[in-house]
Amino acid sequence: MKNQSILRDIRRHYQKNGARSLVRSTFNHPVFADWPVVGHAINSAYPRYLVTSDELKSEYCTTYEELAEDLDGLHYGLNEEIAPLQDDPSLEYNYYPRFSFEQPFVASVPDVTVAGEFPIAIADDGKVLVDTLNSFTDGAGWRTGGAIKQAISGSPITVGTALLRGRAPTSKRAIPVAAIVNGYWGNFYHWTLEELLKLRGIKQYERRTGRDVPLLIPSDPKSYVTESLRLLGYDDADYIEWDGEPLHVDRLIVPSFPDPTPLAMEWLRNEATDGLDLSDDTGPDWVYVSRQNADTRRVANYAEIQPVLEEYGIEPVECETLSLDEQIRLFSSVEGIVGPHGAGLTGLVWSSDLDVVEIFNNVVKGPYYVLAHVLGHDYTALSGEPVGDIPNGRERDIRVDSRRFRDVLSQIVC
Repeated sequence: MKNQSILRDIRRHYQKNGARSLVRSTFNHPVFADWPVVGHAINSAYPRYLVTSDELKSEYCTTYEELAEDLDGLHYGLNEEIAPLQDDPSLEYNYYPRFSFEQPFVASVPDVTVAGEFPIAIADDGKVLVDTLNSFTDGAGWRTGGAIKQAISGSPITVGTALLRGRAPTSKRAIPVAAIVNGYWGNFYHWTLEELLKLRGIKQYERRTGRDVPLLIPSDPKSYVTESLRLLGYDDADYIEWDGEPLHVDRLIVPSFPDPTPLAMEWLRNEATDGLDLSDDTGPDWVYVSRQNADTRRVANYAEIQPVLEEYGIEPVECETLSLDEQIRLFSSVEGIVGPHGAGLTGLVWSSDLDVVEIFNNVVKGPYYVLAHVLGHDYTALSGEPVGDIPNGRERDIRVDSRRFRDVLSQIVC
């Protein structure tokens, strides 16, 4: 009966709105909303639809060059090896995002069409350049598949037909050169540790060739997007807000999808702080990165741990109320940070020497313990009791044992 209802809806939609609207709406039909069909398809058929990093360098680009890097001790699978709290069998683990930790590079690829709300880069043979979206690791198809789905849904005839026929979509506009700095996930962590790190390769290409490379960035960008670009030397004339319509790029500059390596994060920290005065040392020594204004992963019994924070002189901060400049100044000067798992902990990249205490419910997730490891920070994890009935367990609020919390801090905070 359910299938008959679906077919009836499809027939009615086709009769009323036509084939184009039907194709577009099918991708967003409630029945398919919770099916990661495209992700499964991409995961099982990478060689057919996607261009890997090795293929990009050997078959698709005209030139590429490697970036300096120190990968000693870094490898795929590090997430699992160093995951905290492994002696507690009651905990679950989510290792995404996984890092490949392979030699980074930047390539110049001719005749690429960019399309989709979350832009995908399509070569002239209809294959998608995966490095603009994510690393070629297990599970990467979810993000790639989502971006491809959105591109087809937005232009089912232009993009969908072209991909099926093995060619690039047609485009009514073109630019000589560009780079995509616009990912599938839009929060502060993904922008900072993925999109901004792409600029390292892009800037290296610009230095070598003497060419300026316009950036394709999110439309109606959040304040931290434009703030961070300003800190890294870009102004309004250096980027284009992406509108989703197919665009032919004569030469697309493609950095390998970034991993949070020591030299990459050192580069980002140096670039972002180059024009900032970091001499003010009047701020707190320790901060608590609060999520009490968020919808998920709040500390349910915050009133019980607040006296513990006060006891150890740990000042609560709400990163969403601070400009990026203020966040960088704050995190570059503190000795330690405490907080529930969340994008606010991205601030640990602005420090070269830090103590980090991360609070989970019963689901332990990267990437912050990996970032702390790569940066040489001292890292401690604390798990609490999940609160609430959100289906996605890692998003549930956390009840923290105040005694355990005090014990952990007593061993770390001087």
